[in-house]
Formats: sequence, structure tokens, C-alpha cells
Amino acid sequence: MSDNDKADIRKITGTVEDAVAYPILTRDVTSQPSDRTSVSGPSNGSSLDSIAQSTIRQLLGWRYRADDTTGFLAALTKTIQLKEVEDHIEWTVQPQNYMVQADLGQITGAQASIYARAQVALNQSLPLLNGLTLLGVSVADPEDMEATRAIIQTEFTTLVNELAWPDGPRVQRVDSLFSQLLGPTPIAAIPPDNPAPGTSQLATLAYRFGLSRTNVNTIEDEQDFTNYLILYDYIYSLYQTWKNQRIYFTGKGPEPYLGTQLVLISQALDALEESVQEAYDAMDSVFFGASDRQATELHFFHQPLITVADLFSWVETFATSEGLQLVQEGGKDGVLAFRSILNQIKFLMYLATKDSSAHSNNPVHGFHTARVQRALQNIANFIDLTEREANKIQRINTPVLSLRITGVEQPSGAASLELTGDNIAQTGASVFLIDREDLKQGFDGTLAPDTTKPNPGGTDFLVNFPSSPPPPGRYIVVVQNPDRQYAWSEVTIDTTTPLTVRLPLLRGEPAATAEAELDFLGFTNHTRQTQPSKTVPSGQVIRTDPPGGTKMPQSAQQMTQVTLFVSK
Repeated sequence: MSDNDKADIRKITGTVEDAVAYPILTRDVTSQPSDRTSVSGPSNGSSLDSIAQSTIRQLLGWRYRADDTTGFLAALTKTIQLKEVEDHIEWTVQPQNYMVQADLGQITGAQASIYARAQVALNQSLPLLNGLTLLGVSVADPEDMEATRAIIQTEFTTLVNELAWPDGPRVQRVDSLFSQLLGPTPIAAIPPDNPAPGTSQLATLAYRFGLSRTNVNTIEDEQDFTNYLILYDYIYSLYQTWKNQRIYFTGKGPEPYLGTQLVLISQALDALEESVQEAYDAMDSVFFGASDRQATELHFFHQPLITVADLFSWVETFATSEGLQLVQEGGKDGVLAFRSILNQIKFLMYLATKDSSAHSNNPVHGFHTARVQRALQNIANFIDLTEREANKIQRINTPVLSLRITGVEQPSGAASLELTGDNIAQTGASVFLIDREDLKQGFDGTLAPDTTKPNPGGTDFLVNFPSSPPPPGRYIVVVQNPDRQYAWSEVTIDTTTPLTVRLPLLRGEPAATAEAELDFLGFTNHTRQTQPSKTVPSGQVIRTDPPGGTKMPQSAQQMTQVTLFVSK
């Protein structure tokens, strides 16, 4: 039986034992979610608070915060519509699916401008639509005419309301509504003189009402026909605005609108906060309660000590207050700071998730159960979602740090890694390995540009461990920039991997110097050929075959025929 099979059996056995030992995970909807600092009070008071907060959230679409009176007033005003009727006030309730904070508004920025423009077009168009009369048609069906009028009014109103959707209009729905009103693309800037029914609702309207220039006989007819042209123009000009701005709502544009994106970030934070509450429930169900979490310490290599409660409290506070304030009050600059803090939280939660999945009773057994692991993974997923939404906003050229491992070597008996990454600082960045089996242990490394690659000093680096090379095993390689941003990836170091070498880059070097470098590196089997070149001076290397940077087993180094093509 292999080690993997044994590990699978241990995992299945542990899961079954946990299912028998711990109660089924349920939640009392009238109880207040647990946190690290709350002290149990009278049960009736906690239940009433929870019920009130839940009702407010369902009715107003607003997450309760005791110090956010402005947000509460904005949500209340949006949900409850007041209207004065015959010297008294009548009110109607319009439940909200979701509402952002008051200083963001329900829709903001460019989307709010587009919606305001659409609302003006709707308000101006409906009187024109309702005032259209029959022109030059001897026989008409009044029911068909009114049906077409009603369809256009409904679809145009729906279109405008869709542009006010809080997290950005649903592009497919807007496209469909424009297609219904104006017809398939390409759409003409002016309606046809002889409209055919069925191509679009506006064309059907013109057909059934006889709205064509040949049917104009009086001044009133001309005004009616002109009103139809203006109606068409209102909808068509709004379509042109949508066509020009559509890409920013698809998620594929150069950068989405800030207001709409901030709403999406706020929604992601809302989901992140809920996932933390679900993790509290999961840990409570395996007897890993608030007091236990406060006393349980997490130890990670190169990280200060932090308790489970402190880590989860940080995530919760960031989702409910700190993160929201950064994006709401700081705009794009705030999002940059938001992203920096989120990166550190993501790294710590990643390590906590790895620690939870380890086969261990340390810190406590409940922390390593399958239900807690799933809860932690759920938090990690929503952190990733929040990060993706935040990364779509760029203040300056600040690419997100990403890291991937391209290979593992062990030349001269010292383990080294070939590392490829983006936005890694050329100076001041640190690198270290964390042992996957024991996250408290690790190895410090040094980071240097890989000069054998086509772009030395760019995205390719070599990681060396001169003082204490890591033994074979599974590790997490971590790069930390001077601004304390982290990037990490998992790697397996295997000393049985054959040693490899790489052919140097020799373009532009004098032929004699290139040959001496090949001999020094062990590529002794080389020849020289000359050929004309318009860019490389005479006597210098144009290219090599195999190309520079080619990687090969060290055992094949001396047998490899290297051809130098030299400019003549």
C-alpha cells in the first residue's frame, strides 16, 4: 500500500470519526453569531437583536452597523417611498435586493450619469409615444395598436431600470431590450420609410400607426410623424451611448467604471463577512469555541505569533469596516491600500488553511476537521473573489504580484530554484521556503536575476540557499517585496531529479569570447559558421543552435553540438 493510499484511508477514517463524534452542524436563526469578544448576555436580548438586524437586512438590503446612520437613512429613503395625496402622506415599500452605503449611493459615477441620461430620454419619450395617432391607414386594429404601444413603454421602462442595477447593468439583458426595440444590428440611425412589421417593436409601431412620410397630409399629421422620429431618435441615441460604454460593463474592458466596481467590491466583502460567520459556526460545532480560539496560537515561519481569534477578527473587521472605508472614502488610492492589506490577509488565511488540512492535533483537533477545512476554504474563495474585483481598478501601473515556479535544480550540491514571477522587486525583495509538513519551519534564501534567460533581471530569478539547503520535501516558496506584499507557490524539491544546465545567451559577443565561455561552461563540442547580417557587426555572434537559454540534462552537455553563427 502506497503512502498516498494510507493518507487517503486516514482522511476517510478521520472524517467518519468526526461525523460520529461531533453534532450535526445547524444554526439557530434567533441566536447571535459568535465572535471572539462577545460576552453572552440575556438570551431574549440577543434573540431580539438578531431578529431586528435580520429584518432590517431583508427589508432594506442594508447590512446593520450601529455607527452608520447615514447609510441607514439612505437605505430607508430608497426602500420606503413617500407621496403626498390629498393633504396626507401615503407610503409604499419597495424591498431592495442589495444596497451599497450612503456615500456611494445605489449607483455611482459613470453608471449614474448614463442612468440619468436614460431617465431623461424616457420621460421625454413617453408623452410622445402616448400621443401618437393613426395616419393614412383606412383599416386598423385598435387593440393591436395599443398592444404595440404598451410593449414599447414596458420595454423602454425596463431598459432604463436595468441601467440602474446596483452592481452594473446585465449586459445580455440590455442588448436584448435594444434588439427588441430597434431591431438586430446594424441599426439604422433613422427609421425606414416603409417599415415592415416584426423586425422591431418601433418598426411594428410605425407600420400599425401608418407612420411614414407618404401618409402626412396635414400639419397635425406632420407633427405626429415628427414625434415618432424624435421617439426613435431618443432610443437610438441612448443605444449609441450604450454601444460606446458597453465594454466597461462586460468585465473585459481596459478598466471598469469605478462606481460600479466599488459596488461589486462591497458585495464581495459582504459575502466574505458571511463566510467568517459560517466558519465561527463550524468551529463552534466541533467544540472549538470563542474562548478556545482566543487561546489557540498559530505559528508560521517568518510570521509573528497570531491567535485563531485574532486572524478571524481581522478578516471580519476588514470586511465590515476597514475595507469598506478604504474603498468608499479613498477612491482608487483607497483601493490600492485595500489591495495591500487584503494580500497580507490572504497569505495568512492560506497558511491557516494549510495548517488545518495537516494531519495533526495541534493546535486542537477540532481545527483540523473536514467541516472547518471547508469553512476556511470558503473564506479563501471569497478573499480571492474580493481580490479579483479590486485588481480591476488601477490607479497607476501597479500590476498584481504573481508567482509561479518553472523548475528545480540542485547544482553543486546546493538546492536552488528557478523562479518566474511578475512585479518582483529587483532589489530589496526577500525569499524563503516554508515546510509544508511543519509550517513553523523554513529556510531563508537569496534572490538574484537569472542571467541565462532572454530577459535577465526581468521576470526570471534564481533562488539559492547558501547557509542551510532544504532537504527533499514539499515546500511553499514565498517572495516578499519591500512593500510587504506576498506571492507564493508550492514546490516539491526532489534530489533524484537529474542536474540540468542551460546554454548561455551569446548574441552580440565576439566569436572568440563566445567560444571561450562555452568551453568554460562545459559545452566543448562547438563549431563556427559565418553568414551576413544587417544588424550584428562583423565577427560577433548572431545566434546559436540550439538557441541560447535552452535547458538540457548535464549528462548531455558534452555531446550537444553547438553551432555559432557569426556575422561576416
